[in-house]
Amino acid sequence: MVNVVIRQQIGRHGVEPIVLNTSPKKLDRAWYARILRAPKVLLGLSKFFLSGFSKRPSTVYMSISGGYGQVYEILFLILARILRSRIFLHHHNYTYLDKRSEITRTLMHIAGQEAIHIVLCSDMAERVRHWYGRSKKVFVLSNAALSDSDILPTQPKRSSMKKVGFLGNISDAKGIFEFLEVMKYIAKDHPNLGVSGFIAGPFEDHSVDLGVMTLLSELPHVFYVGSKYGEEKVGFLREIDALLFPSKYEAEPFTIHEAMAYGLPVIASERGCIGEIISSQSGLVIKQQEDFVKNAAEQLLAWASNRAEYVCASKNAYNQFIRLSGEHKKKLGLLLHEMTQAL
Repeated sequence: MVNVVIRQQIGRHGVEPIVLNTSPKKLDRAWYARILRAPKVLLGLSKFFLSGFSKRPSTVYMSISGGYGQVYEILFLILARILRSRIFLHHHNYTYLDKRSEITRTLMHIAGQEAIHIVLCSDMAERVRHWYGRSKKVFVLSNAALSDSDILPTQPKRSSMKKVGFLGNISDAKGIFEFLEVMKYIAKDHPNLGVSGFIAGPFEDHSVDLGVMTLLSELPHVFYVGSKYGEEKVGFLREIDALLFPSKYEAEPFTIHEAMAYGLPVIASERGCIGEIISSQSGLVIKQQEDFVKNAAEQLLAWASNRAEYVCASKNAYNQFIRLSGEHKKKLGLLLHEMTQAL
């Protein structure tokens, strides 16, 4: 999603980029799925190599994978250095920032000291410098800057908290089973509040699909509504009253910004940059050592029982998004100028 928005923004600056799409067709993260990417990578490398003879790409923008996908990206960076291109690397992952990775160290070395590293928050910036060199050129840009302002409503009017949503790839790592435990907790202790749950997104694999559907048969107040994209996703965000985001790994999820743009208070695990997005007035960030299910359920119950508290959280979520979006859209303009000025 971020790559698509950056491409669109570059186009609005009068530049038509050469796009090399090496992304996998499925969410499967098994080793064989990564190997199946090889033909697309080779095709991309060939296209990149040939473009170097016809018109040398003076700027290369690349999103960095979290793990072994970086091996493929190193190949593109080698070509970029041979072509003497200006390099912009966009970081979306904490896997190699929680601890030092030798693959990432190699990638950083090949990218060179002049590469611009686009990160999502101040914590991410500090970790890049800590693990891979204090001299790195780092540019902080929140994903709030990349939301499509054309589909954002004016100040949303929400009056009560009855519907809790889960939106994203459905997997254990994304916290789907914690979401179901929270909904079970609420139904068991407060069945008369009428709080229901709605799950939207694609399943990562068949085993997760089977596990979730088995649990849903025991939770009549929780519903799977399928994958939601475009206008359907907008409709989903309008229908729910709060977003539950129990993901076990994140950097700065687009989903949280989208939810807050629609006045949805968010409850999330403390991962990556999330603590810099959600304030105590606009939702709840639960620390890793705390009981996520208990804390999330109690916050949802507080909103469901106290309309004034919920309405206040909803307004604060919207205002928090507007502030972040405005601040970082200005920074996005500066970045795009830097990326396109030599083209």
